[in-house]
Amino acid sequence: MNLENKGSFDVFASKLKIKNIDLDNSRLIWLKNSFIAKNMLYMFYAAPGSGKSLGAFYLALDLLKENKIDKLYYFDGDNPLATLTDRNISNFIQKFENKLRYISYTNKNVNCKTIIPEILQKLKDDTNNKENILIIFDSIRNFTNADMLSDKEVIPLMDTLQQLRDYATVWFLHHQPKQDLNDRSKNNKAYKGSTAFMDSVDEAYFVSKLPSNKRLTILFEPMKQRNSTTSQAITIDINSGNISYDDYEYTALDIKRKTTVDYIARVVNSSSNGINAKYIIYQVKALAQSENNDDNIVGDKNFRELLKRFENKYWRIKEGTYPSIEYYPINTDI
Repeated sequence: MNLENKGSFDVFASKLKIKNIDLDNSRLIWLKNSFIAKNMLYMFYAAPGSGKSLGAFYLALDLLKENKIDKLYYFDGDNPLATLTDRNISNFIQKFENKLRYISYTNKNVNCKTIIPEILQKLKDDTNNKENILIIFDSIRNFTNADMLSDKEVIPLMDTLQQLRDYATVWFLHHQPKQDLNDRSKNNKAYKGSTAFMDSVDEAYFVSKLPSNKRLTILFEPMKQRNSTTSQAITIDINSGNISYDDYEYTALDIKRKTTVDYIARVVNSSSNGINAKYIIYQVKALAQSENNDDNIVGDKNFRELLKRFENKYWRIKEGTYPSIEYYPINTDI
């Protein structure tokens, strides 16, 4: 069989092949290791009130502070001005005057439905622009007339966003179908609409918020993991805009498991000569009871799972067979 193309375009021509130099010049650049990469297309989706707008905005501000990006363009087609005022957005606009552009749908000069292709064309025309740009669309349904359920209508939108990715890092916020807002464990982590959303992005993060009276903690769980992305937890100080990057595995635990891990760490850290699982469980129960907190620890069958899950993170082990394995403080040389 002759595979050569006899026409004017030779699909098998050597000039079409990827070369090593092409790959060397296109290495993945992490803005936050194993979390956010440069010139990638990300979807952040969640149920209403789950912190996706706040999480995306403060995460982007942190990238500005660390000079990981040169400019942030936040296109808000969702939140009214009163909400932005309540979130102290004006303080950050002033603080990052030359780096942050916050564009609201309330500006009558803004046509949200046509702005994505307009941005793409402007970046294509500006051949001298070498800035490292982050563009955020909140939320994507406000920036298109496409039927969100239709692959046929969503695919052209996603094609445009993929082209935009060649000139900037692009995030868009999206919604979920109706969920039980009172129980995070019942969330099915599905996004709303066409499969083209998931098919077209480099990563899709499911976003959830932990209840707190003093701090806002937001969890990001990767659902695609194209570039070996990992889950991330961030805690936000709303007043300062500062965020901390927390241990996702611990932060995402329910209150009983989290409390149990805290007690286990206390017991192990006070046992420099090592302690086995049986006595860890005994001492944790005694300690919790002495503090009137025994209702907030797990049952026996869950201890082993937690001991295994957090070994080499919060404690170390001396190899053996459960339950004779000995546990030591994390900084102990074994």
